[in-house]
Amino acid sequence: MAENNKEDDKKNNNEKSPNKKSSTINYNLFGLIVISVAAFFGFGAIFSQMQLNIGAQASSAAFAALFIILSTKFLMEKESENKLLGEKQFKVFNANLEDYRKASEKMLKIMENNKITQTEINGLMHSYADLIILGDVKAIDAFNNFLVQCQSIFSEGENYKNEDKGKGKGKDIVLDSLFVEGRYELWKQIVKFQVASREGLALPMGGLDEKDLIGTFEGLIQNQENIDSKKGFEISVEDWLLKNSTLELDNEEFNNVKKNTQDLIKIIKSVGLKELIKPTQISFRNPNHRTSARVIYLNNYAQKTKTFRMSFNGATAKENHEFFKNVETKLKDFDSKIRSRGGKFDVQFYVNSENMNAPIIPQMLEEYMEKFH
Repeated sequence: MAENNKEDDKKNNNEKSPNKKSSTINYNLFGLIVISVAAFFGFGAIFSQMQLNIGAQASSAAFAALFIILSTKFLMEKESENKLLGEKQFKVFNANLEDYRKASEKMLKIMENNKITQTEINGLMHSYADLIILGDVKAIDAFNNFLVQCQSIFSEGENYKNEDKGKGKGKDIVLDSLFVEGRYELWKQIVKFQVASREGLALPMGGLDEKDLIGTFEGLIQNQENIDSKKGFEISVEDWLLKNSTLELDNEEFNNVKKNTQDLIKIIKSVGLKELIKPTQISFRNPNHRTSARVIYLNNYAQKTKTFRMSFNGATAKENHEFFKNVETKLKDFDSKIRSRGGKFDVQFYVNSENMNAPIIPQMLEEYMEKFH
């Protein structure tokens, strides 16, 4: 019974549909007639001067009405099309802005915490994939450079995960020092990403310049480091060893390494550099440079291999690659390795109690200062 009722309803609807369509057509025809009559009388004065008969006047009025209808229809469709396009662009803009914002927050969180974890790297990769959909090419490249450098720092730290026999301290020590070394380059990529994001969103720069902003951040980092050095954050060689090695206090090995550390500091200072011992690393600056620029870092001591890990302060520009390649070659007996991070080159090498007195070390320090200072 219910099925029969449904069939009856369908039949009734089908029967009503033609009537509705006919009603719509009648309304349209009525509207056309009204416009035609209005056009007929409206153009009456013109028709009378042209001495047209009634039939010609009616035909002209009909064509005039048709022209008005078609032009009005075109304008309305164009307005509707522009409205839909505007709504689409608005949605794309908001989605793009949200992708940029999330990616920026992840980068800034890493810089705020001064550390890189596997979870954070996974989050960066997620944002990188999102940016491919709507992101500006320059923004994607800058974000990729940031991600690659984070992976490099984390991977190098992983090489030390067995340093303290599974306790994890060895890896954390290296991660901390590597992060400090690469901090400037990371901030540089963040600035590039932010600037490219503004361009991708078609926002006016308002006088902002990428190179000037990068220079500003370089100055801010330098100023903060100078402030930190004046706030009494400097520690003793003994405290530095306890934090940057897996050695334990008050045993023979610790005392021997402590003496070797002090001797190595004296060797580096012999070329006119000044040390600054911080919790994460020992940096050596050139006091004769206008900004007391860094030359080399003493990063940590590896108890397993009984070596100190050192690295020169990096420099950008492709022409500097040849210099660092030459340094790598001359320090080949120190397990040297040239590194590239986001266009910035440096050389990492290892010294021990037996080779730290080699004359090649102060020689390379002097060549570095001659080249860059």
